[in-house]
Amino acid sequence: MTTPARRTVLHGLLLVPALALAPTANANLLVDGGFEFNALNTVGNVFNDFANYQGVWGQEASTITGAVGGITPNSGAKMLAMTQNSGITTQIFQVVDVSTYASFIDSGNARAAVSAMLNVQGSGRIGGVFVSFYTAASYGSSIGGWPGASVNPLDSDISTWQMASAEVAIPVGTRWMMLQIAYNNASLSNPGGPAAIGYADDASLTIVPAPGVAGIVGALLFAGGRRRRT
Repeated sequence: MTTPARRTVLHGLLLVPALALAPTANANLLVDGGFEFNALNTVGNVFNDFANYQGVWGQEASTITGAVGGITPNSGAKMLAMTQNSGITTQIFQVVDVSTYASFIDSGNARAAVSAMLNVQGSGRIGGVFVSFYTAASYGSSIGGWPGASVNPLDSDISTWQMASAEVAIPVGTRWMMLQIAYNNASLSNPGGPAAIGYADDASLTIVPAPGVAGIVGALLFAGGRRRRT
């Protein structure tokens, strides 16, 4: 007969497999989040071919640059420069295959932590970082659209970088994720002068346990270990 103490230990152990597949804390799933070595590609290529363009930045109107205009990279030697275009936002994207973490994601306990460092000249500029979710290696398999966070407005101090960051639940069934960095085009406008350029550096996408999940499992296992020793 299973004793109450034994049942508690077993219930705790049932939660371990999902957490065991969780990625190492602070493991950035993006390739070249600091824009140091990976050549930029087009949004069209990334959107239309997840499998062959994973880990590649797809951009609309961006270049990679070193220090310029009094703005130096947040880290490393390079950063991304995002130029105003004719749309609502100027954007850059990267897709990530997260099927390795399918069991963890499908447990309902996985969250996406996204962030990017932003900097821009002038006041009133708006930039942010966002994430979307897909069940397969195609844009048409979307199951969630662009939760994230904007900095509105960014400060005008070019000597400091500001972080846009968010943590959101990953829908069950997710196998691919897409990170987006964006600047609001209207906010980059300068009446009578050239539009401002929005800069980005040190983008990150990690998968983390939902708050409290790891602590609950740890407490159950610790309690079970004490009972076995007793």
